[in-house]
Amino acid sequence: MITFTMSGIKYLVQKRVAGALALLKKMMQWLNGGDKRWPQEKELTPKWTQEEILLNKTRFKKLIEGLG
Repeated sequence: MITFTMSGIKYLVQKRVAGALALLKKMMQWLNGGDKRWPQEKELTPKWTQEEILLNKTRFKKLIEGLG
C-alpha cells in the first residue's frame, strides 16, 4: 500500500514530479467529499416496507431455528 501525506504531495508538486498535481487534485476531491468511489449509506440501505421487514425477520428466525 502506498500512502502520501498532504505535505508530501505538495512537496512533489513543487518539485514538478510528473503526476503529482493530478494526485493533489484527487486527494483534495477526497478530502472535500467529492470522491464517489465508495457507496454512500443511502445507496446501500434497502427501501423496505414494514411488511417486508416483518416477513424477513420471520424467515430469518425460521432459518436460525432450523440450524439448531
